[in-house]
Amino acid sequence: MPTDGVLIVRAKRRSELIWLSASDPDEATRDVAAELGIQFELHESSFWGEYSLHKGVEGFEVRIFRNRDPIDGELICDGASPEDILLEADGPVHLPSMTEQLSNCGIENRVVAVELY
Repeated sequence: MPTDGVLIVRAKRRSELIWLSASDPDEATRDVAAELGIQFELHESSFWGEYSLHKGVEGFEVRIFRNRDPIDGELICDGASPEDILLEADGPVHLPSMTEQLSNCGIENRVVAVELY
């Protein structure tokens, strides 16, 4: 049991959901790829709809997609419009935070949710 107000987190992975200041997923993908030096592939699924995917080391993945469920049109993230662009980064906790990397490159973003597991 932690003492003295110290919280010990033993999570191995972190998932970040991030709002990007962009109106076009292709443009957002190009900007993120260029600034971070990573490559994306275009994919389509019934869960994500059309999205861009980067698969990196240690199971690190980045997805860029619109804030809209492709089947029912419902928002994925409340508080954002269906046309907004979201980025989900999932990887080991020891890798740098994606929102920090984006901010350091000058890409406007806002953390929507972070999950440690």
